[in-house]
Amino acid sequence: MQELTGWKETIFDIVRSIKDPEKQASLGDLVVVQEDLISVSKDSASDLLTARIEIVPTVPHCSFATLIGLCVVTKLNRELPSGR
Repeated sequence: MQELTGWKETIFDIVRSIKDPEKQASLGDLVVVQEDLISVSKDSASDLLTARIEIVPTVPHCSFATLIGLCVVTKLNRELPSGR
């Protein structure tokens, strides 16, 4: 369980610095990403980790929500160790 909490914190640290496509602030500053909306689970058969990251757009009809999601996935793929 402690390992999963560590991964949750690591993921949040990585994604909170992503800049919002419309504003000069980061997703963390705008509270688009929040640590309590990130969950990490481990598959017991393969030991692979799965992260679920929920975002809270700044407006309900945000046309950039898909782009923000893609930025989150891309940044995690680049910064997390391979195989995780």
